[in-house]
Amino acid sequence: MCADGDAPVWSRNMMALSRTTRWTAGSAALLAALLGVSTTGAAQEAGGFDAQTFQPALSPSAVFSVDGSRTFEHRQIYGGVMFNSASSPLVLEYEDGGREEVISNQIAAHLSAGIGLFDRYQVELALPIYPINWGYDQEREFRKFGVGDLVVRGKAHLLSGADDRFGLAAGLDLSVPTGDQDVYLGSRTVTATPRVMADYRLDTPAGGLLLAANLGARLRGTDDVHDTRIGPNLSYGVGAELEAIAEVLFVGAELYGSAVLTEPARAKSPLEALVGVRWAATETWSFTFAAGGGLVGGIGSAAQRGLIGVSYRTAPETDDEVVSSETIVCEVDAPPGYEGPRDAQGCPMEEEQGCASLSEDWQGAVDDEGCPILDQDGDGIPDSEDACPTEPQDFDGLGGAHGCPVEDVDSDGVLDVDDRCPTEPGLQLHQGCPPPVKKAVREGDEIRILDKVYFQTDKAVILDDSFELLDQVALVLRTNSDIMLIEVAGHTDSRGDADYNMMLSEERAKAVREYLVNQGRIDASRVVARGYGQTQLLIDESTDEAHAANRRVEFRILEQGSEDAVSPELPAAP
Repeated sequence: MCADGDAPVWSRNMMALSRTTRWTAGSAALLAALLGVSTTGAAQEAGGFDAQTFQPALSPSAVFSVDGSRTFEHRQIYGGVMFNSASSPLVLEYEDGGREEVISNQIAAHLSAGIGLFDRYQVELALPIYPINWGYDQEREFRKFGVGDLVVRGKAHLLSGADDRFGLAAGLDLSVPTGDQDVYLGSRTVTATPRVMADYRLDTPAGGLLLAANLGARLRGTDDVHDTRIGPNLSYGVGAELEAIAEVLFVGAELYGSAVLTEPARAKSPLEALVGVRWAATETWSFTFAAGGGLVGGIGSAAQRGLIGVSYRTAPETDDEVVSSETIVCEVDAPPGYEGPRDAQGCPMEEEQGCASLSEDWQGAVDDEGCPILDQDGDGIPDSEDACPTEPQDFDGLGGAHGCPVEDVDSDGVLDVDDRCPTEPGLQLHQGCPPPVKKAVREGDEIRILDKVYFQTDKAVILDDSFELLDQVALVLRTNSDIMLIEVAGHTDSRGDADYNMMLSEERAKAVREYLVNQGRIDASRVVARGYGQTQLLIDESTDEAHAANRRVEFRILEQGSEDAVSPELPAAP
């Protein structure tokens, strides 16, 4: 491999450090014996190890090769193929600065298939197939179709944290030497790789974000190949995936690499980066596209790497039994929403326990003995006439119709139980009673305010003195459901820069809208905000009185419905 008798720098360094750390080599030899393989002290012929470092991960919380803690559901079958194109994945470096590509181009098709078990485990078989593996080694050129090592992969979800955001899992990969060892597609020994996987999910303004991290130990016997010591190593990876479009498009990035255990002080440890997207085309089919390359050289670190993959998973099983209606001939048709007992054909039935017969008032509810219940909430209104069959109507004389409770008769946002004036719209500040001084009234196409909305000087911060005024504006909106849309219009006086005044009036109008939505519990779709700056002066003069009159907030009614219109509102304050 090396001109003029020079061995590769990283190869000779690995051998030198190996002689000074005999305890590490001895440990590797013992481990190899436990795995049923042997170590060698002399150089082997070409090949003898697997140069592939990329292993695709298939799980509900995987990025590309970095896996998360989640597993597939019980008896959920999955599988896929990932096409992996790598340039210069195996390069030797010399003391004089020269470099020699052992493998120049490689294309792998990673086949995987597995099954989830008991909502906690998954078992998988993986096999890489290499339609292209081109290179030059020891004065021989190879261009061979080949197969890599077969991998049996197991994984167990160990625990989940609060709100199911954090997860931890453990796994074990066992690879069987089925690959072509002479062209660096397979190992000479059985390889075991225990792994630990963790992930954490959080919400961001851009979408859900998954963070994942892996740590594993590749345990195998030690071989000397081309004066190069190949043995156990640590593998690691970190990744992140952003849900850019909910349940459809995911953007991911990851770093993965390994650290040689036999000679960690000098041996090169490869490190690669990948960036790409995953498109969930349907509930069961997904497509992956990614690209990247080596950041730190080493065995298996490609100069450039590209990925194209497709994966499939079956839809999760359900326990619901679906009975074909074409085969059912029932003597009695079940009412809509029927949840009572059925016979072997799926027809509604009553058990022989002295129950009343199925009547036209029966809506399908049954008691513990399987008998029909005609009034589930016990409010005296049959379920067939009750708009709220499971919620008893309140009989406090303050309203209520069609069997439903009415908790806020006057729609002022204060529950009747806390409202000292339950039939008169009022404010929380006054325990549900009308304010003693009215500051907002509906007049024509506007809600006219009899006071001003005050802000901090030169800011869009509402002063506390204006809160009751805005509460009254919200009260007018809650008690006039036909007002479908209003505009909060902000205005300034004529002093100062016109563009700045336009911006300030816009920000102040937005602050008022935010108060009405958050504190006033007005649906956001009913309120828009707009700033007019100094373009609509009430008094075109430069006096203090004119400036004070021009600095104002107006509430204009843009859309009105009928008196019976029902506008969406948020729930009353508890």
